[in-house]
Amino acid sequence: MTSREAREILKTYRPGIDFHDPAFHEAVAQARRDPDLAAWVRNQDALYQGIRSQLKDVPVPEDLAAKILTSHRPRWSGREMLQLAAAVAILAAVAAFWLQERRHPATFADYRTSMAALVSKKYPMGLETPDLERARKFLANNQSPSDYVLPAALKSAPLLGCATLSWGANPVSLLCFRQKDGSGLWLFVTEHPSLRGLPASVEPEFSQTNGLITAGWRDGGKIYLMASLGGPDRLAPYLRE
Repeated sequence: MTSREAREILKTYRPGIDFHDPAFHEAVAQARRDPDLAAWVRNQDALYQGIRSQLKDVPVPEDLAAKILTSHRPRWSGREMLQLAAAVAILAAVAAFWLQERRHPATFADYRTSMAALVSKKYPMGLETPDLERARKFLANNQSPSDYVLPAALKSAPLLGCATLSWGANPVSLLCFRQKDGSGLWLFVTEHPSLRGLPASVEPEFSQTNGLITAGWRDGGKIYLMASLGGPDRLAPYLRE
C-alpha cells in the first residue's frame, strides 16, 4: 500500500474507535513507516477531536426527533434556529483553524480522555494471556511499545491480556489486569514526545477522566497511563516500585 492510498483510507479513521477495524490496519501501519503521513494523520485527529468536543456543547432541541419523524415540514423556533446557527458557526470556526494551520497541538489530556473512553466500553483483546512475557512478545511483533518497565507492584496483579492500539499514527500498547475485587485495571504505553502537557517525571499525576481515575507518568522515553474505577487509592498500590 502506498502513502497516497493509505491517506485516502485514513480520511475516515476515528481515533480510539476504529483501531480494531481490519480495514484500517494496513493504512495505519503505512502511516507508522512514513513520517509525513503520520504528521497528516495527527492533524486529521486534531480536527476530529476539535469538532467532536465543540459539538458536545451544542444543545439539541428536545423535540428534534419528533420533528424529523413527522411528514410535514417542521417549524423551527427562533431559539432553535439560533442553536443551529451556533452549530454551523462552530464547524466553520474549527474548519478555518484547520485550513490556516492555527490549531492547538494534541495534548496529553486529549490522549488521556481518548484512552479512558476506550476502556469505558467493550473493546477487543488482541491476545488473552496471563503471561507477561508472552504479552510483551505479542506487542513487539505488532510494532507496539514492548520495552516498557512495569511497577513492581503491578507485576503481582493477574494479567488478562493485551491489545495493540493507535492514537493517530502512534502505536499504543494496552495491558489489561484484574484487581482483587475483580474490576479492571488498564495500563497504556506509548511514545509521543510531541504531545503537549506531558507528565513532568516518573512521579504519577492523577486525574479523573470519563468516570475513571488515571495516573500518568514518563520514564525512559515512554509515556505511561494507568486507569481504574474509583479514586487515587485504587491505583496507588499498583504504582509502588
